[in-house]
Amino acid sequence: MRSDSESGPSDGGPPPSGPQPDGESAGGPARGAVGLRVALYLIGAMMTLFGAISVLLLALFGAERLEALSAQGDAAFQPLLLVVLQALAAPLVVLATWLYLTRLERRTMAEIGWLPWHDGWRLGSTAVAAAAVLLTAWWLAASPWVTVQPVDELMGSSASRIPASLGASAPEDAASDEPANIAFIGSAGEGSLARVFGFGLVFLLLAVLRETMFRGYIYSTLRERFSWVHAAGITTLLELSFYSGSAEVLAGGLAHIVGLGLLLAALRERTGSVWTGAVFHATWNTFLACGLALPSNGIRYPSLRPPIELQGPTWATGGVYGPEASWLLVLLLLGAVVLAAMWVDAGAPGEVDEGAGEGEDAADGDDTAAGAREDRRDRSDDGESP
Repeated sequence: MRSDSESGPSDGGPPPSGPQPDGESAGGPARGAVGLRVALYLIGAMMTLFGAISVLLLALFGAERLEALSAQGDAAFQPLLLVVLQALAAPLVVLATWLYLTRLERRTMAEIGWLPWHDGWRLGSTAVAAAAVLLTAWWLAASPWVTVQPVDELMGSSASRIPASLGASAPEDAASDEPANIAFIGSAGEGSLARVFGFGLVFLLLAVLRETMFRGYIYSTLRERFSWVHAAGITTLLELSFYSGSAEVLAGGLAHIVGLGLLLAALRERTGSVWTGAVFHATWNTFLACGLALPSNGIRYPSLRPPIELQGPTWATGGVYGPEASWLLVLLLLGAVVLAAMWVDAGAPGEVDEGAGEGEDAADGDDTAAGAREDRRDRSDDGESP
């Protein structure tokens, strides 16, 4: 197993091989500079994201009505609407990331993990299978303690959140805005294949957004000075800070975010690409919300089957927040993190065995010498001087 001292250039040793040291070079920026760059990028990315969402909300509701709704808080908006607006804003954040890299840091998107897959189908199918297997394992492990019940009625424009169970309710005067919410995005519950496919694309855009920000720029910048374990931990804590302020995120949900962040960082480290983690993340959300018809992060989405609710202990079901607050799933996720860390330590793709390389060079030398001898022999037969 590689030690932390082997993962960076600070000990005077050679830099690690493979995709780990994105952007790493001798004499690179100090840790303070790395932290400053991460802070500047994070502030700029979040300003771009929330600015784009604000513009979209303004176009949808108009200035006067939007001001009244904003005074009521997020409960005035349908959760599905806010999720879709984040997905629509994702390309703009990616564009801002590209501009920041190319204009200010003179780097490329490839240096933060926007790489073509070395073996795309294998990595993509591995990410899909890993997400499906992990959620299936949780379902089978939790089944002895839970019972499945259909959700008979969802609560209007806020149905996708289950506010009654969380002690929150939509403002009374928000009812007049239901048509605008519903007309724009529709409601949660059993939906057509086209709507489910559409939300699958939404999940993919959101996954690309998060992976570009956190396992892309932030992780790769931190890897210039830290081991992959430390970089993964810092990146996950930064990502966690965006959820910890919400009263709706249960303790199990926060633990799940930590476990999933570490797992995605391990995938990023091992493959050198943000695409593997993005496919895993999108598959996870689609399988959970649209396939199993369970809440994802406390929000319900259109699904291929009628929505269901799990009755049982919270440590197994995750309660109203959904399986992502289940401590049982957190344990399974941490087990997956350990396996992924072992996969990372097994060696990054592209590493070449030195002995094998020497053998290939020797073989090439032998072939060259043999060819030269054969050429001299032919010229001797023809009466030419060697």
